[in-house]
Amino acid sequence: MKDPQTLLWIILGFFWFLIGCAGSSLASKRNRNQPLWFANCILSGLFGLLVVACSTTLDYDEETDSTEPDILGWIVLVVSLIIFGLCIKYGYMEYKSYHDQMYWNSYFMLMK
Repeated sequence: MKDPQTLLWIILGFFWFLIGCAGSSLASKRNRNQPLWFANCILSGLFGLLVVACSTTLDYDEETDSTEPDILGWIVLVVSLIIFGLCIKYGYMEYKSYHDQMYWNSYFMLMK
């Protein structure tokens, strides 16, 4: 592979997928919603994994064949989405400012 940046993105994507799988596995052991915690761990990384690892096990009710609602998971999902959205917004703003600066620098160099 000639482009090391592509290899870096593949490794980071695989690492994030493993964090999501680990969060889903821990959620399964604690009777929590697996897809919800997979998404939480994908969006928030090690923070989501730490939260699910430190959370208590939800009780399983055999009469209704269900568990308690996973309120903690939904709260972490909302917080993760807000943080993820802010990172995207400010990252784009920084990219745009850098791009504009480079554009004007090249323009002024041509005008000399």
